[in-house]
Amino acid sequence: MNVEQKLAAKYEGGPLLVIAGPGTGKTTTLVGRYQYLLSKGVKENQILCCTFSRKAADELKSRITAQNQADEKGMFIGTFHSLALRILKSLGTNIGLKKDFSIWTNYRERIAVIQEIQDRENIKIYFDKLSLEDSKPAATLAYIDSVREELLDAEDASIRASEMGKKPELAYCEVYREYEQYLIEKDLVDFPRMVQLAVKALEQNASNNGSYIKKFKHVLVDEFQDINAAQKRMVDLFVSGNANLWAVGDDYQAIYGWRGSDVRYMLDFKNSYEGASIHALKVNYRSGRHILQAAENLSNHFLEGFRKKLTPSTEDTGAIFYDELENEADEAQTLLEEIQLRLDAGIPADEIAVLSRTNKRPIKIASKLLQNGIPVDLKDGVLAFDSFHEKQLIQAASVASGIFLSFKWPRIPKDLYGFSKRLETETWDRKVKSLTTYMSKRLSGSDTEVIKIKLENLKSTLLSFADASAFFSVLEATLNPNSDAKKVFVGTIHSAKGLEWDSVFLTGMEDGNLPQRQTTDPKVYDEERRIAYVGATRAKRFLFFTSIAENEHDKCEPSPFLSEMFGPQQVPEQTISKPEKQTDKHQANVAKTSLSDDEQEKFARDKWKSYQERLIEKSIEERKQASTNVADGEGDALTSWDTDSAGPGFLQDAGYTTRKDGPGSSVRQRILKEVFLGQQQMPDWLSDSVTLQWGAPKSVERFNKIRGTINVGLGTQKGKQNPSLQAIKKWEDDLIFMDSELHALITEG
Repeated sequence: MNVEQKLAAKYEGGPLLVIAGPGTGKTTTLVGRYQYLLSKGVKENQILCCTFSRKAADELKSRITAQNQADEKGMFIGTFHSLALRILKSLGTNIGLKKDFSIWTNYRERIAVIQEIQDRENIKIYFDKLSLEDSKPAATLAYIDSVREELLDAEDASIRASEMGKKPELAYCEVYREYEQYLIEKDLVDFPRMVQLAVKALEQNASNNGSYIKKFKHVLVDEFQDINAAQKRMVDLFVSGNANLWAVGDDYQAIYGWRGSDVRYMLDFKNSYEGASIHALKVNYRSGRHILQAAENLSNHFLEGFRKKLTPSTEDTGAIFYDELENEADEAQTLLEEIQLRLDAGIPADEIAVLSRTNKRPIKIASKLLQNGIPVDLKDGVLAFDSFHEKQLIQAASVASGIFLSFKWPRIPKDLYGFSKRLETETWDRKVKSLTTYMSKRLSGSDTEVIKIKLENLKSTLLSFADASAFFSVLEATLNPNSDAKKVFVGTIHSAKGLEWDSVFLTGMEDGNLPQRQTTDPKVYDEERRIAYVGATRAKRFLFFTSIAENEHDKCEPSPFLSEMFGPQQVPEQTISKPEKQTDKHQANVAKTSLSDDEQEKFARDKWKSYQERLIEKSIEERKQASTNVADGEGDALTSWDTDSAGPGFLQDAGYTTRKDGPGSSVRQRILKEVFLGQQQMPDWLSDSVTLQWGAPKSVERFNKIRGTINVGLGTQKGKQNPSLQAIKKWEDDLIFMDSELHALITEG
């Protein structure tokens, strides 16, 4: 751990909030905190650690037990819902639950019960005057689940709805009463109700001797920015039992307001807990400097939050590109080409991700990749095929094609099996269409339309393949648990939270998609901005933005968040200008550059507008202008080159270059040594601020500046379509020279 992480992990004061921006080692610090408590003699059963996913909990357990001889049986590291279940098993009878109550998680069954209640004569009258959208059982259930997270019972929710004059919510409250009664009668606890009931049980038990809330001495909370009212109340109850609170999170990544999370709980931390302190992790171990800068530019527009500036731990600058495509089909084709380029260059498939604000866009892109034989993460990404009916359609298609699936899914009904067998002689196209129609006609219930849409989307995916063998070979490679195939992640930004990749394609950057068109509330709009922030900060080295000029309904404009990331104060405005349209598709794929063919950049072709390229171009022009100004006695030249990337700066002025016609190794290394020792005079065009960045001769600052400049050039060359191996060898040799010869000359102290 670094110094900041250790200070957070070993904090001995009262409540502590650790602000952990993207890539700052949040999990490492949380594990470090748990280990520190164990080292101080705290028992595992005295530490409560709450997470928001089972995956996060499992990772914490694994890392702690790998580094400590901890008693995993005595640990409680789990989700808020798993904690709630444990509480209800212990205290549930005190609030009227039977010992053998059942947890009810089946959404379709819950929807069916809601529909049945809405159809009752005494309830139906409340829905008669509502719109079709407001009358859907899914809308009713969503409301019930949301008010439970606010710890509101049906009566309180009804009073609030009456005061606000909201007719749909008044109707939902009538269903809420009946639905709660149904759960009581059936001894059921549905998933959203678990935390609500657990809070009730804790409150009732709080005053008892040996109360449950006094079991733990320390409460650790992961992703604190995502807690809702019920979860916050649960945490506060344990704190009231004299447990010390240690929480970690990032308000900049609060993107779950739509499901009840409230970032205010994090922002008000110091006011909520007496003697509370706040500690920030500032070193980012993930992204290149340019990516972090773009994210910071965007964060400067947040309405509120803990202002933070992350420092990259690596000398890698990172690269950002933008492209505006004609339409979604053009976008999918372009991403296919770009991803294939990266795969050909040796970038592993599991180091590439395609992300979007909604599900719709990624589905089309995933289908395009699958069609062309590129494995896609179907487990965690957008094409999860996780619904019952989707799996049935795929199984039916396999039966109709005589293909055996190695992975196990639920059996299909006899009638569907028989119908599938009768299609064995049909074409792939005919099989898929017939099966989709057959399954759609068999549907019944309130969610019929939703299922039909899913089946139609899946049909489109299946038909994008030439035949059954093409589809199922890819499916086997992606879903077979024994397959070691690396896969491209394709999913929503929400599904990518907490993950990272070498290369990230952030699609759908249009106004109306990100931010969504219906967003008018400033707080909701700000959450859309945070969603863009989360998406951008998933990238390590390469970040690609795409938008389209036209969708199936209308013309589109680029997202305003692009301008916020690359505003005039940071990056030239033309960074996000629309690329010139070319009729020759091949010509559009050829880099527009003065460099030779073997130096053309692989991932920054003409249609991809690199903001570093734009910055460099502007810098050159400004430098030329500044040279004229200097001659006229008007002032210093601007030198963005030397502050942001390798290029025609101090080193080049000193005669250093790795071009074919440049000096040999002895001359290059002599120049590096002279620059390092201060035997080369700083050029006149360098501004005072840039001169300061080079540091004093023989200093650590100057050594790192020279080394960093060479590293940037090396990294850029390696990313080119046809990299110059000679240039790479020269840079690598010069880095070895610096480390072996110059480093020892650094002035001590």
